[in-house]
Amino acid sequence: MKKKILSLLVTMGLAASLVPVSVFADGTEVWDGSVAESFAGGKGTKDDPYQIANGSQLAYFAKRVNAEEYGEKYADTYFELTEDIDLGGKEWTPVGETVADLIMGGHEYFVFSGNFDGNGYTIKNIAIQWRCMRLVRCDQRHYRGRSS
Repeated sequence: MKKKILSLLVTMGLAASLVPVSVFADGTEVWDGSVAESFAGGKGTKDDPYQIANGSQLAYFAKRVNAEEYGEKYADTYFELTEDIDLGGKEWTPVGETVADLIMGGHEYFVFSGNFDGNGYTIKNIAIQWRCMRLVRCDQRHYRGRSS
């Protein structure tokens, strides 16, 4: 009987070691770097906003705004977070990443013009690669942090 209990405890310990530590941290699913093909739900209206529940859906949102030829601006469109999102420290391209190009006389700029409600949820472990302009001294090349 003692051997069976010991065997069961060892088996449970081994099984627990296979579960990523982030699952135990706060229950938030860590983004795997993939891009979803749609939002979690909603129609984009004030009464039924598009829902973003994980990193893949947030990446889909960023991809649409930053798409070729000025991207989707989502004017008069509504979005909401429905869960905390953990980007796992993976490289992230900001939404509307090149608006500074317009200021510098360029022609490639991406702007989000919609409404985004975080609903008190958190987007954390974000890593952004800064692109430095010649007019600005850039000592800090990465931003890693927690945004809410």
